[in-house]
Formats: sequence, structure tokens, C-alpha cells
Amino acid sequence: MIRTKEELKALFAAGEIQTEQMMIDLIDSCFNNGRHEIGVFAALQGEAVTSIGTINQYEYIRGTFSNTPMEEFSFVEIDGEPYIKYIGEEPYYFEIDAHSTLKASVNGTTVCGAIKKNGTIVDESVMSVYIKTGGEPFNFSGTSVVMLETDDTIQMVTKADKVSNITFINLTATIRPFIDVTA
Repeated sequence: MIRTKEELKALFAAGEIQTEQMMIDLIDSCFNNGRHEIGVFAALQGEAVTSIGTINQYEYIRGTFSNTPMEEFSFVEIDGEPYIKYIGEEPYYFEIDAHSTLKASVNGTTVCGAIKKNGTIVDESVMSVYIKTGGEPFNFSGTSVVMLETDDTIQMVTKADKVSNITFINLTATIRPFIDVTA
């Protein structure tokens, strides 16, 4: 079985395959359905505090993020808030995974994290953690599948059931293809 382009090229060079481009196209279609890479990896660059001034009101997660690699997406600001914008041409279902360690400044705080698509909370993305002791770090993860079309935006948000400061010690998130709706 041919597993790489290099193996295919070696067979072609030995005269065992007649049409190189046809075989490369075939292998590409087997590995990624003929599509190029799509997705984002975002990583918080140091601890960041998101202040919750109004109970149960979502706030975008503060901090500086590295968004590399970023293919078929772009970083945009809308009304001073950060978003990731899908700039691909085809609609696609994407899996969004987020993992973090966070702490709240107040004992007995329930912290929620969620994804906003085009400014609206994706209900299936809402995850929560109960922080019994303020200042104690807790791990927090969530996964959601969202269909995106050209110019749709994604934003990571948080809220709490008490006025408090939520410190994200670390946070990583990936947006990657789940299902191609054009296939």
C-alpha cells in the first residue's frame, strides 16, 4: 500500500507508474477529500483575568492569544471584541475543542464557558465548573460541533453566578473540520 507522496514518486521514478499527477491527485483525495488544510489552534499567552461585573452575563475571554496555525480563518475585531472569522468558501461542520485551567476569586462560584457563533451562544457548547474555594485552580474542557459558512464568527466567552474575577491560567482551543457538508 502506498502511504506517502514520496513512495509514489519513487514508484513513478522507477517507471512503475505512468501518470504522476493522476496518482498524486488520487492520494490527496484519499487523505483529505481533495481539500487543503482548514483550522485554527489558539493558545492563551500567559494568565489573563476576565472580570465578571454582572452575574450570569457572558464576557469574552480576555488575554493575548497566539492563533497559529490559522488556515481559512482570520482574526477580526467587532466593536472592540475579538473574534475568529471563517473565510473559507464552502460550508463546513467544525469541531471546536477548548481546554483550560482557571480559578475564580470568590468561593462557591459556578463558572461557565461557551462559544458564540455570530454573537449568539451555541447552547450545546455551554460547560460549567463549580469552584468551591476561590483561588483554587480547576481544569475545564468542552467540545462543540458548529456549522460555519463564509464570514461566520466564533468567540470564546465566560460567565459566573457571582461577581468575581475569573483567571484563565492557561487556555487552548482548536477549530478543525468535522464534516464537509458539500460532500
